[in-house]
Amino acid sequence: QDPVQSFLFSGMALAATIFAFYLCVRLGGEEQLELVMLVGVVVLLSSIALALFVPSMGIMQLDGKGAWQGLFNHKNRCAMGMAFLLTAGLFLPAKYASRQIVKWGFILLSLFLIGMTQSRTGWLIAILLLMFVAGLKLFTRASAREKFLIATISSVVAIVVLLVVGEYYGIIARSLGKDPTLTGRLIIWKAVLWPISKRPFFGYGYSAFWLGTKGESVNVVLATGFRNLANAENGILQLWLELGFVGVAIFLYTLVRACKNALFCLRLDAPNYIKWYSAILFLEILALIDGGKFMFPNALDWILYVVACIGLAFHAEQLRARDGGLNRARLRSI
Repeated sequence: QDPVQSFLFSGMALAATIFAFYLCVRLGGEEQLELVMLVGVVVLLSSIALALFVPSMGIMQLDGKGAWQGLFNHKNRCAMGMAFLLTAGLFLPAKYASRQIVKWGFILLSLFLIGMTQSRTGWLIAILLLMFVAGLKLFTRASAREKFLIATISSVVAIVVLLVVGEYYGIIARSLGKDPTLTGRLIIWKAVLWPISKRPFFGYGYSAFWLGTKGESVNVVLATGFRNLANAENGILQLWLELGFVGVAIFLYTLVRACKNALFCLRLDAPNYIKWYSAILFLEILALIDGGKFMFPNALDWILYVVACIGLAFHAEQLRARDGGLNRARLRSI
């Protein structure tokens, strides 16, 4: 719909992707963890400082409820962004007492900031992330058969939970003080299906669907009644609008491949940065149903995702080569 805008924003996304490749070439996994932890500390302290001392910038002014947004442009972005940064603190090794203090201070203050955003989605993501970290320790210690059993049980539990939530969603939403329509998200999801059906394969162009009162987006705005709407409020639907089925398929291919590499790399001796990569993938999977955007041109999320994909692919290749060498050595000994 807007070739110039697509060209400019895709240039930013390309630069972020190349920077992620550079980080993987220039820094090892532990160094990447330390760098992201440093960024997280700066973002965390700056966000809290803005909320406390410059509330006109650090606190959302739209709803008047006092939700913190810190350095981010929205409370939900703050919650999700801090969840991604929190992963570094959860897996960074801390050998010395001073590092332990910094690490746990970062974790606790990050959870505090996520709580102050008043984002119910952010709260749920933080809880699921902590549960994932706890489960990861059990998973890495399990044998191959036990891992299959854990994965099967987890899938069954997830399906049951989804069915229960779907059946009693209205009651659950009201108990949390939320609108049963997901604050209008269900209305938006239904409205964007029509423009998707018009250009199902290649979409409307990267970052070129939401043009206000121009182009196809005006029909969605009129159908939903949200004048300032600029997001499909769902990662997959947003990507489908911009890059079509082809773009969605390519992204899901990278996600599935990265998850396969993660399952292969998560062993008893797996280094902490492999677990960190896996946590990043976990958050990306949660974003499939969240209101976030994939491959956002100026967001840290995409850089971390690309770093995780590359890091897991490289480590999996190393492990396969090592396993192949061990198998050949065993055959020779026989």
